[in-house]
Amino acid sequence: MTHSPKSRKSLIILIILSCFLIPWFAARWLYHHHLPMHGTQHGTLITPPFSLHTVTWTPVRTNLHETALPEHQWLLLYFYPAHCGIVCRHDWHFLGQIQKSLGKDQKRVGRILIVYPETPLTTDQRRALTTTPIQLQLRAVNPLPWHRLMQNHFPTIPAKGTIFISDPHGNVILMYPPYTRMEYIRKDLQKLLELSQIG
Repeated sequence: MTHSPKSRKSLIILIILSCFLIPWFAARWLYHHHLPMHGTQHGTLITPPFSLHTVTWTPVRTNLHETALPEHQWLLLYFYPAHCGIVCRHDWHFLGQIQKSLGKDQKRVGRILIVYPETPLTTDQRRALTTTPIQLQLRAVNPLPWHRLMQNHFPTIPAKGTIFISDPHGNVILMYPPYTRMEYIRKDLQKLLELSQIG
């Protein structure tokens, strides 16, 4: 059986194309489905992590009395136990931008502002907590048990403005000191969401 020059030419082109395309598709499939993502995390890994379920939550001295935590969500926890001024409002705005930037994954993430029960909040701030498009929740911790918990996990107690990330089981796994670039937090959170099947 003989092949015409035209069909032989088509066969050679097909073989050459398959030599390039098959490895490309295989590499792409492996990259997206089987190989772990590499890269540097920007936050400090908390080892061992501490559980939010061991934290003593208390009602806040406002009209927001919720103490339970959202379930089955990754959480961005913003610790600011003082009057929430310009820096605090700036940070919580950018945490909202991080959440919005996640697109379809934004429902997998919640944001919580952690304060002390006596932390003063203005009427505008209380309104902002309940009316922002992606709601920021407010939770309060008792200072003494919180300090003990922090002393057990860190050489120094985290400063106000510290941001934590917790997984859907309530394990706090990453910490970012005040003034960390929000882009770093977003990248770490995206990486966690891509690698995780929970939450």
